[in-house]
Amino acid sequence: MPRRKGYSNPVTVFTNIDEITRHLARHIATQGAKTEANQCDPDAWVYDIGENGDCSVETARVTDIRTSPIAERIAAINDFVDAGYEVHVNFSPVILTPTWRADWEDLFAQLDAALHPRAKAQLAAEVIFLTHNEGLHEVNLGWHPKAEKLLWTPAVQETKRSQNGAENVRYRHPLKAQSVAALGDLMARTIPYCRIRYAF
Repeated sequence: MPRRKGYSNPVTVFTNIDEITRHLARHIATQGAKTEANQCDPDAWVYDIGENGDCSVETARVTDIRTSPIAERIAAINDFVDAGYEVHVNFSPVILTPTWRADWEDLFAQLDAALHPRAKAQLAAEVIFLTHNEGLHEVNLGWHPKAEKLLWTPAVQETKRSQNGAENVRYRHPLKAQSVAALGDLMARTIPYCRIRYAF
């Protein structure tokens, strides 16, 4: 996403799939059987490949430029489920724009209309609200300032020290808590079959 890669083409294509899967297989073997359920999955080990490559699902013509249209991404879910894969969706980053609730309601309506019953029956989501930092903000100002008007909003953001030691900004606590709850309520109303794995 441009927020992460403002200095270059924002689209990353992983070409070393075989190397990645071999590495994961070795890591899973060292982990052994999963004995306790967690928020990601009750039985299987779950890996997040490309953690620093979040793709936005809202305001896609502004913050997620030069990527596949949302309709194509949604349509692919049925294809993957038909091929035997478990498919979850990643609703991130949730960006609090003036129209964010209406935008997400529209997205959920598109999702509901496009998915077949088998895809809906297995659907789960992770929901992650926007985290940003000043360094990336400065980079992005040089090549895509229009998006930064949505991403960098100090009046409603606060400093957050990440686990890796980086200093980031996120939405202020009361606003974020209310917004997480509001999006959860919206999902329960519009796509009630979609289990929320975690939301923060």
